[in-house]
Amino acid sequence: MYGSRQKLWDMTWLYQEISDFARIFNVEDRGQALIADFKKREADLRQEFGKSKKDLSFVFWFSSASPSADAYVGGKNSGLRIYRQRAGRT
Repeated sequence: MYGSRQKLWDMTWLYQEISDFARIFNVEDRGQALIADFKKREADLRQEFGKSKKDLSFVFWFSSASPSADAYVGGKNSGLRIYRQRAGRT
């Protein structure tokens, strides 16, 4: 999972990790219940915040190729504002 990636991060990676650990520890039912809960919560959030996009905020999280290196974020008053403006947000 560390290092450069050819694909964007996706929730399916998290679900796979949960499934793998649940299988290792012989708690598959609990793992599937947790995955179902996360999927429902994500769907609920998408429905709630998909109504009015004008009130959404953006946070950009950057990690590094190494887990020992620093990660950083950028938001409203950072240099990343240009990305938000190009996406139609101010």
